[in-house]
Amino acid sequence: MLARLGTLGRYILEVWFFLARILYFRWYNARYILIIGGPGSGKSTMASRLEARLGIKHLPMGDLFRREIRNNTAIGRATKANVASGKLASDWHTFRLLYREMRKREYCNGAIIEGVPRTLIQAKKLELLLLFWGHKIDTIAILEVSEADLLERLPNRRICSNKDCGRTYHLKLNPSKVAGICDKCGSALEQRPDDRPEIVSDRLAIFNANAAEIQAFYAHARNVVRVTMDNDTSVDDAFLNLLYAIEQAG
Repeated sequence: MLARLGTLGRYILEVWFFLARILYFRWYNARYILIIGGPGSGKSTMASRLEARLGIKHLPMGDLFRREIRNNTAIGRATKANVASGKLASDWHTFRLLYREMRKREYCNGAIIEGVPRTLIQAKKLELLLLFWGHKIDTIAILEVSEADLLERLPNRRICSNKDCGRTYHLKLNPSKVAGICDKCGSALEQRPDDRPEIVSDRLAIFNANAAEIQAFYAHARNVVRVTMDNDTSVDDAFLNLLYAIEQAG
């Protein structure tokens, strides 16, 4: 959207960026990295590693919604009903959670965002939110994994049952050191309900229905990097390829 502005529009925008960064000085030097990919493409794993490497807070949208569901909030109840019927969380609830989270002091250096946008409306709202604070997305990283590989990956994914940890593993690609036990906190690993084989194909169908227009929305941006991987690519190699691509884009 911002890339389509004319010369005058871009000039006005740069003036606003300058003024907004002074007004919202807490986020003056913030950096925003967006990771996009299908379910099971490794967004959370890559974002966690980038957080440790770059010192920018990982913002996992899926975890925020799961927290709302556990706490039985209004957003959580609505999201749980949507997920049960095979739908995405609403755009409005997504934006409310995102705005509330990104205002926290822990994101003053920016955020590595994954799990959003899942619709074109969410992509536009995210861009406008950052614009309001005088920022834009610094890098958009698209993780490209074939549907066949995703169908193989998801049923083998495991997450830590300790909700304060939430580390993600994969039985083949990224197993824990002790089977069924989290390396970080020692809690038991479990399968996410939406990773069951009978649900995986529906999740991919929902993703594919929105992916084309989201990627088209970002097609004119100069800061898009694409990292292709398959189920023979190690997590370490995938991360190094992603990190290199982001550093080159920056």
